[in-house]
Amino acid sequence: MLRRRRAAAVHSATGTVTAAAAGRAAPLLDVRGLRVAFPLGAGSVRAVRGVDFSLGAGDTLGVVGESGSGKSTLALSLTRMLPGVGRVSGGSVLLDGEDLAAAGEEALRRVLSAAPDGTPVVDWRAPYDRGPARKPGQLSWGTGTTPSFFGPDNGTEYVTIVDNAAPHGNLLVYRADGGPEPVCRIPVLTQYARSGTEDAVIASGRSVFVTNTYGYPYPALPEGAPASRPSSANFDGGLSRIDVNAQGTGCEVVWNSPVKSAALPRLSLADGKIYTVSVTGPTGSAGLNTFAQYHHSVIDPATGAQLNSSFLGIGLVYNPLQMRGTAAPDGTLYQGTETGVVRISRR
Repeated sequence: MLRRRRAAAVHSATGTVTAAAAGRAAPLLDVRGLRVAFPLGAGSVRAVRGVDFSLGAGDTLGVVGESGSGKSTLALSLTRMLPGVGRVSGGSVLLDGEDLAAAGEEALRRVLSAAPDGTPVVDWRAPYDRGPARKPGQLSWGTGTTPSFFGPDNGTEYVTIVDNAAPHGNLLVYRADGGPEPVCRIPVLTQYARSGTEDAVIASGRSVFVTNTYGYPYPALPEGAPASRPSSANFDGGLSRIDVNAQGTGCEVVWNSPVKSAALPRLSLADGKIYTVSVTGPTGSAGLNTFAQYHHSVIDPATGAQLNSSFLGIGLVYNPLQMRGTAAPDGTLYQGTETGVVRISRR
């Protein structure tokens, strides 16, 4: 552990992580009161509680603690790459004076590189439309998508997010080594009166797959989350595939699928198919935890057609809360739900 003049503490549900950071008059990275929460049932698990530290250019920070104490969660929260429903619930993360934890009108997505001495350099930056308010089916006000790299050659030619414009979000695609002018800005999930997403996209080759979570009712929201507008809505579900053209000059919608994905879909590199947990029946706030039926579904990425659907169960025991599942090498899927973990294996 580094010995510095000022200590930073990461307080988690299971212990305390201590680290050291030097004070600087104008730090490159300045974290104050950072809190991270994961909604669970009627409450939430506070994984990180009130972290403070500063780093200057070229500084190194060591974080020490037992397993489960919040070290990885802290690191992921700094880049807004928290898994599942985890969200920054308070505090600030200032990078060169700009708050990365805030999702305001001027919130930015950026591509960073490093100078020869390792100092982060902003190559380009681009604003996105935050929209007038948090949408129902989202956990925070702003884009719900993690920036995803993709491309037909090395897989990193493009970077994409979905903004929070109303009534429909726009898929924004940028050249990773270009920017900030987008290759395309195209409305998605327009088959519904309103749409939005809390899920990261699937991006592979020239294709991007976007899931509609508008109206999905969560059992709890992160601390400090603003009210949604409207306060609630029906969950229509649906997925869309958008392709970047061969010239890299624009995008087009290839298909829209009516499948109601209740989990974050995954693209299998083994067989090229999309896997998710879908839901049928009543999908309001009461229905998802009572009479809604959950299925393990396979989707054809070429057409959007549902190739197979296997019944899992009914009600909250099987509600995956838009969380991502984890697949084992043998194809077994471990899917988190509102009450535990479901193991789905091939026969």
